[in-house]
Amino acid sequence: MRSPERQPQRQQRPVDDLSITAYDLGAAGGLRIDFDTPVDGVDVDAVAAHQDRFVGFLAGALAAEEPTAREVAGLDVLSGAERELLTGRWAGPVVEADETTLVERFEEQAARFPDKTALIDGDQRVSYAALNADANRWPGTCARAAWAAVTWRASSSSVAPSSSPLCSRS
Repeated sequence: MRSPERQPQRQQRPVDDLSITAYDLGAAGGLRIDFDTPVDGVDVDAVAAHQDRFVGFLAGALAAEEPTAREVAGLDVLSGAERELLTGRWAGPVVEADETTLVERFEEQAARFPDKTALIDGDQRVSYAALNADANRWPGTCARAAWAAVTWRASSSSVAPSSSPLCSRS
């Protein structure tokens, strides 16, 4: 079996029609794990990389004093070399976190590239400017609909309309 630490030299591609079968051979025989793929056109290195990754995962899961006490989220799926690759040179530049919201970032993008395509729906393309304009109309429309519902409910009962900040008359 190959060492999981040799992963970065391998291609990280999906393997179509890969099946994994585990056989319990008893206390004396251990566990047998077969990786089966079609013979034609299979990338042997990609299958071997998946096999190494799986063996590393299993070894980590079973290495604990009480394997059933470990949380799945705490198990490593990546080898140390793969993790370094993802958090190192592939991670891109590190930027300071800011307090900008997703809405603010979208509006900045819409201001910078108003005519660029923001959304594709079949044959229809929507620009950042059009999408931003639509998005900015929704809160007022939703607030008016909520106010109308509250007003209707109040008129049909003895309860006064709420002065909640969620309902605006704009």
